[in-house]
Amino acid sequence: MQNKSRNGRMRARVVTSSEALRIRTPEEALRAAADLAHGCPHAGALAMALGELLMNAVEHGNLELGHDRKRELIAAGRYDLELARRLRCAPYAARRVVVRKTRLDQGRGQGWAFCIEDQGPGFDWSRWVDRSTVDADAPCGRGIALAQVLTHGELLYSGRGNRVCLRLDAD
Repeated sequence: MQNKSRNGRMRARVVTSSEALRIRTPEEALRAAADLAHGCPHAGALAMALGELLMNAVEHGNLELGHDRKRELIAAGRYDLELARRLRCAPYAARRVVVRKTRLDQGRGQGWAFCIEDQGPGFDWSRWVDRSTVDADAPCGRGIALAQVLTHGELLYSGRGNRVCLRLDAD
């Protein structure tokens, strides 16, 4: 997802509103987050927020790694091994996260929308959007709240919890 400039340095790839990115791995999620945020106001904070949401879609959505299980694996030092195993196994290996970046400049006002959809079974997102219930010292469980704090954007979940849109107003 990176392009090389004429001098051989890596530069961010500009993602247009007509393009859908398909992501499978955590590494792809983090690269896509940086690419999607490029050119937007507060790109650094936005890249971190999108990284959290895309990682959630990969880990918890497509790979069906629940919060409690993730916490256990982190404590046991086996988290990365389990992610790698699931990325190779059916049905997870064939799943992709799709993300679209859309410029909002008609009707709803100016800004950006980033819609992320995974192929997992979904989850009850309502318990995770309340920032007052987030344990800041926990090894996991902070991604949704962090995305909200970093962007001051509007997170809208739909479907069975496997689709989220982050809407940001232009500065």
